[in-house]
Amino acid sequence: RSGIVYFGDDDNGYHVQLFSEMRKIKRIGTMGVAFVGGATHERCQVNETTGKVDLMYTNWVAGRRFPIDMASFAFHTDLLKGKKPPRFELVAKPGMSEDQFMGLLIDDVSEFEPLGDNCTRVYTYHVKSDIQNRTERSATDPIAKEIEMGL
Repeated sequence: RSGIVYFGDDDNGYHVQLFSEMRKIKRIGTMGVAFVGGATHERCQVNETTGKVDLMYTNWVAGRRFPIDMASFAFHTDLLKGKKPPRFELVAKPGMSEDQFMGLLIDDVSEFEPLGDNCTRVYTYHVKSDIQNRTERSATDPIAKEIEMGL
């Protein structure tokens, strides 16, 4: 059997649209996440010419090839065919588990399929985030404004 793998978490809230978005995944998809890493949201940037992900917007890169939150990706089990089953390192440095795991699945962020209107919609929220951990949003950031209005 095949299907989609998503690492849901008990400290996140999910909009029902997230699951419709994940049904679109052919290999590995990414989507925005709200209230993570001291930011209003993290998401990918999509190149308008190629339609491919070329950058991840995040507050914390720290040398990671895949600066991505656990809640911002899902993959199709077909991606595992012919590969050694990926495993999370038990001794990964804090914040590096996602980066290590992604490196076992793909080689570059351009392999991500952008979900949620090219990552301009957010359907996952870190609900236990402390208000003091959030950064102020830019007055010109329409995604941040939409997130705050939707809560």
